[in-house]
Amino acid sequence: MEEQSIKLPVFRTFFRAAGFTIWNGWTIFRLTWFPLSLMFLASIIVPLLYLTSVAEYVELPQVEQSIVFQVSSMVLQLIATASAAVAIHRVILFDDRQSGHYFLFAFGRTEFLYLLMAITSVLFTALAAAAVLLPIAVLVSGGDPVNYFNTLIPKPGQDGNTAGSVGHFIAFLFVWIVIVYFMLRISVWPPAVVATNGFALADAWRLTKGNVLRLLGLFLMPMMIVALAAGLAAAYFYSISDKQVIDAPANPPAVEQSAPTLHSAPRLNSWLGLRETFGAALSN
Repeated sequence: MEEQSIKLPVFRTFFRAAGFTIWNGWTIFRLTWFPLSLMFLASIIVPLLYLTSVAEYVELPQVEQSIVFQVSSMVLQLIATASAAVAIHRVILFDDRQSGHYFLFAFGRTEFLYLLMAITSVLFTALAAAAVLLPIAVLVSGGDPVNYFNTLIPKPGQDGNTAGSVGHFIAFLFVWIVIVYFMLRISVWPPAVVATNGFALADAWRLTKGNVLRLLGLFLMPMMIVALAAGLAAAYFYSISDKQVIDAPANPPAVEQSAPTLHSAPRLNSWLGLRETFGAALSN
């Protein structure tokens, strides 16, 4: 007997998530500020170490040195992010608020699995996109995808391969559809890892069965609200600036100009203006 999928209540889930974030803002901050601060420091300190004399002690060519320091910075940031994310998921799933902890930084089995999940999800998404893009590129190019992509680059005095550009757009459209679908199907993978303390990919894939469009609507709702708020704010400030332009006099009264002095210098916009001002003042 086929297992019946659970339908996601989109609006109720959205409002419950928003309410949880608002009412538990202090708890979220208390559990995440320390690992996120470490993540921020890692993103700054590691590049500084590369730019200083520390890099001289790494016996590698310059390109390999850059890769080593960049990967090190990324790994440290991922570890800090996994620690903060697991702490938040434990509050959501188990009401585990870690009361009394203000410098929380945990990295155990669950955090390691969470980190592995994040890396694997990126790899799986890239492989899914490549599996769709490669056959389309070979089909559109007539078996020569390298030459096909070269024709998309406009030559001097040419507009490029217009027909190829359309095919290129269609190919990438299919790729983005696959990427969005795959990301929606594994969107509950992070809480599944924390809930089961395991890899839980099969559980995440099963839970999202039949809910792709509902998940898409759930993720679009906050984006639409933010876009609406930004549009209203932009319209408000635009109306204020437009009103100031309309109310401004058509012929503003002329301001009497006088030679600049050290005590009454005009507004300076550059070092050149500063030099001219002092030069004119000293010549009086």
